This record gives sequence, C-alpha cells and structure tokens, in this order.
Amino acid sequence: ALVTFATDAQINSPLTSSVSAVADTIATLTIDPEEETGSTNTGDALLRGTEELNSARHNQEARKIMVLLTDGLATAPEENPDKYAQQAAQRAKASGITLFTIGLGENVNMDFVTALASTPQQAYRALSVGEVDRIYKSITGEICEDGAAIIEVIPKTDAGFSTL
Repeated sequence: ALVTFATDAQINSPLTSSVSAVADTIATLTIDPEEETGSTNTGDALLRGTEELNSARHNQEARKIMVLLTDGLATAPEENPDKYAQQAAQRAKASGITLFTIGLGENVNMDFVTALASTPQQAYRALSVGEVDRIYKSITGEICEDGAAIIEVIPKTDAGFSTL
C-alpha cells in the first residue's frame, strides 16, 4: 500500500500483492503546488496506514509492517503535532504493526523519528535520497524471515544431463 501525506493523508494505493502496481503509482506521483506550502500531517499518515493494514485487504498470513519516510518535522493537524503523531504510532504498534521510520534530510528531528519507530534500531536517518535505497534494503533484510533466496542456474547443454 502507499499513503501520501502533506496537509491531508490519503491512501494512493490500497494493499495489493502487485509490486508493479504500487511502483506505477509512485512513478506518477506529483506534488501539488499548494501542498508545498501546506503542513506535514504525520499523525494522519500513520492512522491511514494503520487502517489499511487492519482492513479486510490485509493478508492474514502476512506480517503487518509500515515504513514511514518523513522529513521528521510534523506540523499538523493539532496544536501539538508531534504528540498527535506519537499517539497514532502507538495505536499502530498496539494493533500489531511493526513501524520502521526513515528521517530524510539534514534538519530531521531524530528524537521524534525514533519515538515513532517500534524500536530505536528501527529508526533510520538518510542525509540524501541516495541513502534511502540502502536503508530500504536493510529493512527488507530485517523483515525477510528466511533471508535472501539463492538461485543457481545450471544451463542445459547439448551433451544432455548426467545420470544420477
């Protein structure tokens, strides 16, 4: 699934097993010029993600994992947006969701980003967009229960196969 958030949070792609469908959605995302001067509603993003992971679309055989990529500077919707986001993160974690957080940029409030994550080890900082891919790979490695698959390809030759 994909949730975007600025002043408002919205589900751009509901839960699906189609990685390409979500990738296509990400590729077509644009930033509304009005949102560039809007707010960062981290709390509502966490609430939308929690709703989606607790919906009927969630595969009951799958773990509930949420990855939040943020500038770490919540500015909406409440008087205290950090507290609102932390309460939303607590609701997510209480419902069985493992929450990974990535703070992107130099001005990230890492105390806030770490408070949202399920554990301090599940909070990351990326100083550049290039580091985000490395962090996503690290998270993927952590959540893969069996580790990366190793596939050995043995080409068939004209000589045929040897007998066992």
